[in-house]
Amino acid sequence: MENWLLGLKQKISTQISQNKNTKMLVSELEKIRKELKTKSAELNTYLNSEKEKTVKSAEGKYHSLLKQVTTTQKLLDKEVKKALSQIKDSAKKVEKSFFTSKKKTTAKTASRTSTKKAPVKATAAKKMDKTTTKKAAAKKRSPVKTTKTAAR
Repeated sequence: MENWLLGLKQKISTQISQNKNTKMLVSELEKIRKELKTKSAELNTYLNSEKEKTVKSAEGKYHSLLKQVTTTQKLLDKEVKKALSQIKDSAKKVEKSFFTSKKKTTAKTASRTSTKKAPVKATAAKKMDKTTTKKAAAKKRSPVKTTKTAAR
């Protein structure tokens, strides 16, 4: 049975290979295969060149952005250093003025306490005079009160 199948196969293949339409179909398919192969190669070269252009463009943009970032970072660092130095200078000035004003106030309070000791005694004496006059006035009123109470 295998012989019969092999014979049938050979017979069909010889008939197909001798047929003009089949030969034309095979030649057309071969042409299409070659064309597809060449178009594929052209497309690959075009895509590769476009890919390279795109990659180079992206790299260029990346490098330009990187330069901008580094220059901006340098400027920012400069400004931060400048601001910090200004803050430190102003802090030193404030601290210096604070200590000088503190010295002045302590000197003023020390001079006031040394000069005010005498007037404080005088004011204390005035207060004592007022209290004694009040007491004297109160003593004068007390006999009047007693007379009123006696009259009752």
